[in-house]
Amino acid sequence: MAITSLFRRTLLGTCITKSLKTPLTRQWRHNYTGPQSIHEILQRPIKDAENRVAVLSTGWVRAIRKHKNHVFLHVSDGSSSEHLQVVSGSDLFEKSQASYGCSLAVEGVLTKSPTEKQTFEVEATSLRVLGHCDPVQYPFKVRKKHRLDYVREHLHLRPRTNYFGALLRMRNAASMAVHEYFQSNGYCFVHTPILTSSDCEGAGEVFHAVAPDENVNKKVKAEESSSKLFFNNGAFLTVSGQLHLETISGAFRKSYCFGPTFRAEKSTGKLHLSEFYMIEAELSFTDRGIEDLIDAIRGLVTSVTGQLYAKHGDDVEFFEKQMPADYREAIRKLATAGSYQAISYTEAVNLLLKNNINFDSPISWGGDLRKEHEKFLVRHFDNSPVFVYDFPRELKPFYARENEDGWTVAAVDLLVPGVGEVVGGSVREERYPILRQRLEELRMDHQYEWYLDLRKFGSVPHAGFGLGFERYLQCLLGIETIKDAIPFPRFYGSCKI
Repeated sequence: MAITSLFRRTLLGTCITKSLKTPLTRQWRHNYTGPQSIHEILQRPIKDAENRVAVLSTGWVRAIRKHKNHVFLHVSDGSSSEHLQVVSGSDLFEKSQASYGCSLAVEGVLTKSPTEKQTFEVEATSLRVLGHCDPVQYPFKVRKKHRLDYVREHLHLRPRTNYFGALLRMRNAASMAVHEYFQSNGYCFVHTPILTSSDCEGAGEVFHAVAPDENVNKKVKAEESSSKLFFNNGAFLTVSGQLHLETISGAFRKSYCFGPTFRAEKSTGKLHLSEFYMIEAELSFTDRGIEDLIDAIRGLVTSVTGQLYAKHGDDVEFFEKQMPADYREAIRKLATAGSYQAISYTEAVNLLLKNNINFDSPISWGGDLRKEHEKFLVRHFDNSPVFVYDFPRELKPFYARENEDGWTVAAVDLLVPGVGEVVGGSVREERYPILRQRLEELRMDHQYEWYLDLRKFGSVPHAGFGLGFERYLQCLLGIETIKDAIPFPRFYGSCKI
């Protein structure tokens, strides 16, 4: 029996290769699973190639090599870091009118590849172009490495490049690893709102949310504003889900959220986006205070990083090939709990002053740590991740728990190679009198009356943190600018598609 005929009977490939003239039966609909992904094909047992098993796959042509009697096509569908090599006769290829960038349905037989570059290849018996592509007009040229800033100009097409294919698979894998860590450690996943009446004091500049008939430039008196605004009060795009998670922590021991956040900072820097994703968690009954918090942060980062190295080595290797050797070694420390260092803010400032480095931003006790200071501290500890804790009270938001010295609060930042701070967190001030006094000092007690209620009714020692997802990926994958760590970057002056 001919290979194509056998294939059509066993896998019902006629859905692509031939139009059906009769209605589909329920049994047919139930049994048909469609073309196999390239990942599935490449994971098949070697005996399938030895037995020349028929396969059907679909994807996009990433490269074409023409020889006298044969044409080699590299086909990708995003499911794997490897492409599927398809070997076609010259006549079959010319008849199909396939070209670089087009989408393609391939029927053929699976065979062992004669080269070491890939395990399998497919000898094509049928090629069908599903969507044509003009390689002259297509902005990405075959076998050319395009600069990332050029690729960024074509956001709607850049997922088709090898770089962003690998990035998207890593984002997916890291996202699933985050959920797996929290779920396996007893955390409750919470959907915190994107629209909020709280600006989460100290988290950054906010975007105001207004209805079409509201004039954002018109100043109205506070007593008049409620009747003129869509939500009867000020509304913002969230800068953090933390305060909402704290309401959950009054009923659940552990909770977390993972969603978009927004900052209206007018920056186009390599570490800033206007829309990005935050992983935030809250822990109740933290009897060891900041030690419990540090353990939770370290547990998340080591678990996620370890999973990525263990299960997604091909894509990790893709990025590692573009890193200096010393950076590769430094990043791998993120997966090892014993590599993490800890130093108090006061010790860190003394260390910076002692080394007398000519920083662009001078450092003194009470001043914020700048990126150059953070990166110096990481280098000082042999490019290991570093926890800095017990910051001056004035540097952290009102909800950070005041230490006994009266000058510092139980807050912590995690500094990592390449980007500096990637996690920020604190033990939350659970003592009602101290929190009320602090809010009164800031004249925010009325605004946060609901937050004070959390301390009046069954408060417990608790702590929480937020991890910037894109900054984490930027660090782990050695990405130069954070704009290339997210599918659709939004930053000051740019909101394409």
